[in-house]
Amino acid sequence: MRMTAEERAAQRAEQKARKEAEKLAAKLRRQEEQQARKEETAAGKAAAKAAKRFETFAARKQNGAFCEYESVLVMDAATARAALGMALSAELDRRKTMCWQVVPQLPLSGRWPGCSCFCFKRRKMCEADEHASKTASTTQLHSFPEDAAPPYVQLVFETPAAFFSELTRDSLAGLLAAAAAAHPNTTLGLLVLGLKSHVQRADNQSMRKGTATQWDWRRVEQQLLAVHLSTPGLQLRLLGKLEEAAGHLINTARVLGQQPYSSENQLEACGGAGPSQASKSAGAAMAGELGPTTCSFAVNTLGKMHGMGGNKAWAVAKAYPSFGALIAGFQRAAAVPGGKPALLLQDLLEPAGSGKAKPRRVGPAMSKRLHLLLTCEDPDTIAEGVDGDAD
Repeated sequence: MRMTAEERAAQRAEQKARKEAEKLAAKLRRQEEQQARKEETAAGKAAAKAAKRFETFAARKQNGAFCEYESVLVMDAATARAALGMALSAELDRRKTMCWQVVPQLPLSGRWPGCSCFCFKRRKMCEADEHASKTASTTQLHSFPEDAAPPYVQLVFETPAAFFSELTRDSLAGLLAAAAAAHPNTTLGLLVLGLKSHVQRADNQSMRKGTATQWDWRRVEQQLLAVHLSTPGLQLRLLGKLEEAAGHLINTARVLGQQPYSSENQLEACGGAGPSQASKSAGAAMAGELGPTTCSFAVNTLGKMHGMGGNKAWAVAKAYPSFGALIAGFQRAAAVPGGKPALLLQDLLEPAGSGKAKPRRVGPAMSKRLHLLLTCEDPDTIAEGVDGDAD
């Protein structure tokens, strides 16, 4: 049956419409596929950019690039209004860096006349800080997300007469013990301003009056040494001016800001940079064997001395768990006729697990150095000049 002209025209129109619909559908599919590829590419670029930003942020954290902004110096309101607070504010304004915070009261606020307390906090950094420029700024923070606080507390005696009174009444050790009890597992820093000038003025006044002074500078130094040895880990520093104290506090806060990104564990501090796995195991074993006080003495005091790397600090602390015991050991050795107290520690053996087939000794060089540091009365003696050979 032959189709009429109208039917043929309708068929052609239908075929044409079908082809146009197929072309339109193919075009829409291509557009959708192109859009999907674009979105996928954009998402990949965004993810790569975010990963790069995170790596940059982590790297800047690792090398301490944020230390000036994440470390927060904390003082109480009374200290902020006092002379030291004013000097600190001026120094912060001059340096144009560092975050700080004023709180109503700290645990040691007002405990001792003429003594101020400073604590340190660590601000938790976020990705927004990755864009933080190093523009000069000084920021007083009121509240902020905190990270693990640095284990350090700074006591500052602004009035030398107040510190001199505590020192001469033998009450300074009790003061430091109370501070340590208020901040357990924390290193104490002690700054004293103008002490030497105060002692010299008192000495001059005694000379003008024709009376003998009971406390000259030499005796003060001896008493300071006794306090220092009785408080393991104490960071004692004598300064002359308020401006020096303000600078020291800011520098301390800056250094503490770098601490959370150090890979060195405190119990590995005695091993120096890059201790071996065997050295780490030996230190951990000794930390479990010794009491917390002896462990602190080994890590925070002996382990900080030059030459006490490896496990020497653990060997000495196991035999002599405090400075008092160590000094008494030197004294007993000196009292023996023909004794050699300087070599008292040379045969002490490092703990097992140090990775050596034969245990290493502390040795004569380190023994002589410790003996000189703890018994020498000449402040000008250089401990590093000790001969390392045994007598």
